[in-house]
Amino acid sequence: MVQIMAAVGADFSESVKLQARRLAFFRCCYCLERPGDEVHHLVPKEEGGPNTLDNAILLCAQCHSTYGHTRDKRKQLQQARDHWYEVAANKYGPRAVDLQSPAGHPSGGDVTTIESLAPGPAKPDWYQLEERFDRIRGEVWSIWQRDDQTGNVTWSVYARDYEDSRIVARFLIEARIAGQLVKELPVVPVKFDDQSWDDPADTWLNVVAGLVPCDRFTGSGRDGETTYTSGSLEDVVDASRLACGRIATEFVTVQPTLSRPERLALVQQFRDMVQTVHKQTRMAKNATRSVTSLLEMNGDFLRFAPYMTERTRACVYGRTIVVPPDQSEMSGVLHSILDDIAALERRWGLH
Repeated sequence: MVQIMAAVGADFSESVKLQARRLAFFRCCYCLERPGDEVHHLVPKEEGGPNTLDNAILLCAQCHSTYGHTRDKRKQLQQARDHWYEVAANKYGPRAVDLQSPAGHPSGGDVTTIESLAPGPAKPDWYQLEERFDRIRGEVWSIWQRDDQTGNVTWSVYARDYEDSRIVARFLIEARIAGQLVKELPVVPVKFDDQSWDDPADTWLNVVAGLVPCDRFTGSGRDGETTYTSGSLEDVVDASRLACGRIATEFVTVQPTLSRPERLALVQQFRDMVQTVHKQTRMAKNATRSVTSLLEMNGDFLRFAPYMTERTRACVYGRTIVVPPDQSEMSGVLHSILDDIAALERRWGLH
């Protein structure tokens, strides 16, 4: 393991934080279910814990709050981290932890002109895009609005500090690059799978909302004769960074471009998985097993995971509940997976 020395001080350096995220492939090292939010000190700074990579672990906000400050959990957290580093490297391939910024790319800090935002490769990879979003200093929020009559969805963005238009301009530059690049991928989860937009920034916001749970609220309203449903996404800059990390590890590295026959076979394989697990839930010997445990014992579930929406992921791991249709004997979790499979068929044009 590469160690980068840093003096005990206020916090980890940005370099150490980025390396910790990359080694964890942007995923919480403890639950392995949610994106990593916090680079946490295994040994607290107050007890002399250094700001080194060896003392860092990437955790989601929930695991950080629940386990991060529990002394008895330190060894277990370190073991979980080291195990995930090994599994991730074997699954996705090793990532160099001392990658340098692209030649000519700005090194960070405050930006004073819009023109200074453009330098960088014309077609960066997803790790470079993650770095570019990480350099934006400020929060950008987004609102989506869906016309109940036409079904059309519109997006708008604004800085949390309403007077700072530079942050929005910076975000839109990177969002349009990402929106163009994401069109080249065979499939990526989105919030609205029945929509398309001319502006690549709108396409990117739809992807971010599908990949990262950043919904602030949803509601409905009326504007004259038009009724609509709307929602807000918080801090889409940070959510974009996390989305780039997920795309780099889950939708580029492990998902090859598939031919139409291969896609048809894969969809059928996923449907067979659902039926198999459904049958298992009705067996007496599995009476005490959860649907989630049965899914995780099925080898096809790991292959399905990259195509899973955040809604289904939250349902599988018990953060939300999906009520099955009336008179259905199949669990809400499996119905949610079937919805994802149907959406995948639509995106792949298999109907």
